[in-house]
Amino acid sequence: MDKFLLENTSYDPDTLKMLRRAFDETWLEMVEDGQKVQAIEDRRNRLAIFLLALAAGGIRNSLRLKALALRFMAHAETLSPLTRSKASGKPRRSPGSANSSPA
Repeated sequence: MDKFLLENTSYDPDTLKMLRRAFDETWLEMVEDGQKVQAIEDRRNRLAIFLLALAAGGIRNSLRLKALALRFMAHAETLSPLTRSKASGKPRRSPGSANSSPA
């Protein structure tokens, strides 16, 4: 998908500035201390691809892009087995996923 976004879309300078601002502001809220370099790169790449997809879909408001990106990234990371809790080193659980089985 990322290759498609880069090959078939072009942005004017104002849109590129807006995308950069949305990326930087979203990233500042997402970054956690102590992450491994590869994990950081993976998160940055996912964020960039998602923002490009939203822009390709016509969204040009940096605040809207940031809000959507934060929600998407939070959701994507609850699904990722590579996302670890800083305190326990165990995979994070999505809300409501207790260790109980249905009765």
